[in-house]
Amino acid sequence: MISQAAGPFEVPGETGKGPSMRDALMTGLLVIYPTVATVVAIVAGLVLASANGT
Repeated sequence: MISQAAGPFEVPGETGKGPSMRDALMTGLLVIYPTVATVVAIVAGLVLASANGT
């Protein structure tokens, strides 16, 4: 059987490489960023509401 490279929509064969530190950092950023952005938006809303006098 002739070996062919995987196409753009095919899953490539197992490379034997496990998760790297880069993968862990990207996953951490994807989890942490929305949380931090939500907290910053809430705090900014509270600061703006109090500056408005309400």
